[in-house]
Amino acid sequence: MSIHANSADNCSGISICHLASLFRKALTGFFRSKQITKTAKIYHGDFFYDLVPDTAINSFDNMPRVTSIDTGDLYICVFEESCYRGNYQILKPGEKVILGQCGSAIISLHPIPIDRFRHDGRPPLWCWELSGHMYIWRFSSNYKYV
Repeated sequence: MSIHANSADNCSGISICHLASLFRKALTGFFRSKQITKTAKIYHGDFFYDLVPDTAINSFDNMPRVTSIDTGDLYICVFEESCYRGNYQILKPGEKVILGQCGSAIISLHPIPIDRFRHDGRPPLWCWELSGHMYIWRFSSNYKYV
């Protein structure tokens, strides 16, 4: 009977060690492998909303002026005029820029090829194109406050 008790004690000792090892690995993996992604935001004064990758906003007409953009982990191309016309500025991940004028924008996970679409005033084929109002209506949870 003492042999059985010893094997039960050894088994419970292994289980506790095993659980401690799993717990330690889980904590180590949690702190090492967690990737924090920062969302991009566009500001109209005090009002802001998140930007969704692979979308294009063709105009901000009849809206408060865009004051700044925080790119988060995205690439954003900002144009001075509607329909992707006029001077443009390419913003890379991690930038926060105060804008003088913003008429349209393209938001992407990857670098944006400007020359392919700038001449015809259309966004890339992989983008979902919306106006500023439709963009807020579709993607912003703050829309009810606008």
